[in-house]
Amino acid sequence: MTLEQASTGSISQAPVGCSLCGSQLSDRMQVVADVFAGSREYRELSDGYEFRFTGTTEWAMRLTEFIASERNCCTFFKFEIVFEPNQGPVWLRLRGGENAKEFIRTRLNAGSGRVLAMPAEIDTPEDRKEHKMNSAQTDQSTASIPDRDAIRAELEATRLAYHDLVKSISPDEWKTKSANPGWRVGQILWHLAWGAGYFPRGVDECRKGKARNPPTWIMNPMNKLITRIGSRGATPQSVSSKYDAAHARILACLDAVKDDEWSKGVKPLGAFGVYKTIEMVFHSVTSHFREHEEDILQGLGRRVP
Repeated sequence: MTLEQASTGSISQAPVGCSLCGSQLSDRMQVVADVFAGSREYRELSDGYEFRFTGTTEWAMRLTEFIASERNCCTFFKFEIVFEPNQGPVWLRLRGGENAKEFIRTRLNAGSGRVLAMPAEIDTPEDRKEHKMNSAQTDQSTASIPDRDAIRAELEATRLAYHDLVKSISPDEWKTKSANPGWRVGQILWHLAWGAGYFPRGVDECRKGKARNPPTWIMNPMNKLITRIGSRGATPQSVSSKYDAAHARILACLDAVKDDEWSKGVKPLGAFGVYKTIEMVFHSVTSHFREHEEDILQGLGRRVP
């Protein structure tokens, strides 16, 4: 697919189209579908749409990453993120005029077909009122129970991305310095596999409402030291096996979460920062990987996705 310029009727409006093609486009469409499947509500604007997401740190980071990538292939969009006060929801706004609105409708309808399938038209005030009421009712009934299958798919995608990253590292690169000043590439890969085993503990902390409280000045040096010592003798095969074992425990933990437990949470102190819920713990597996994947790729001089 080449860049298509939609007829806008105005020379001031940016050309509308995606610059990706082939497998890049299909891969990107899956990312788009996964992101917008997490939206709780959408509203039509005069020049675009806005989408409401849960006001968690993970979603704030995920939406920021989404915008950073989307700007490279869909340059016509004007992106806005609005954070509601008191840890309220996060709104993602996509603007660009009527042609951009049509592009959004087409793109989302061509995606996974889940919650966010757009109506073809909402013509009258009565139609709009009914649509908003239905969206609110759906939101109230589903907001507290996340899509377990979607979380499982996210975890599996992260596991595969981890294995792909490990396989891409040559013996010389294994000992190369990463963008993280404390660790080399192989040490970070060990750290990711080791750290994955601690996420079930985070779920248990949320259940109990009690978290570990090590101060940053203790935890950060300990984390570096544990990784440097633990990663001695580590190989691509050993870290891959270690990650897979941790992944199996995470999935078992996911299966054990009851529907009324998802919103249970705790506010850790010290090194571990902000409030988290059981749902957030599972999404943190991916954000933790992405954080250190960037350290590795930057250290190797590779392009960060």
